[in-house]
Amino acid sequence: GFSHYAIQLMVPVSLVSGLFYHSEFRPGRYIALLFRGRPAVIMGILFLGIVLGVNIHSHIVKPDYPREIAEYLDDRTTDQETIYTGNYRQVIYYLLEKSSPTKFVHLTILSTGLVAAFRVNTLQEIRRILGKRPKYIIIERDYPLLEKEMRSHYRQERTFKNNRIRLYRRIDNAGVRQEQ
Repeated sequence: GFSHYAIQLMVPVSLVSGLFYHSEFRPGRYIALLFRGRPAVIMGILFLGIVLGVNIHSHIVKPDYPREIAEYLDDRTTDQETIYTGNYRQVIYYLLEKSSPTKFVHLTILSTGLVAAFRVNTLQEIRRILGKRPKYIIIERDYPLLEKEMRSHYRQERTFKNNRIRLYRRIDNAGVRQEQ
């Protein structure tokens, strides 16, 4: 998601929040009921509970799919073999200590409308990536242009996250899987 953009709001929200404790601050009658005494404590505890609950769910309970995929690939690739994360998370390169086969690492550059802003010929770049013969390609949801170009050289090997993340492995031209 894009929740990391909320960090820009921390300074202004902190400053505005501080006004509630300023000696000159005179809240209206109903606001004063919410932000003073027992209601303020209850609201604070509820707010902290919600924040903690969301964080526990997203960081502890929810599966770490990038790590799971990286562990799967680590057992099946050598240091010299290339992978391409397609429109999936580029953290896979870090977890596997591999370089991206393209300088356009961020998943949105080649797979969304951002391509116009970077003046990239998407088809040409995808063909250049495929020319490096990555052993595995990862696709989340749909990536029609890449899927069309790789169709005859890759077969789906595994899925993750209820089939939303698909892992494709390169096959040779005769349709026989390449050995590791």
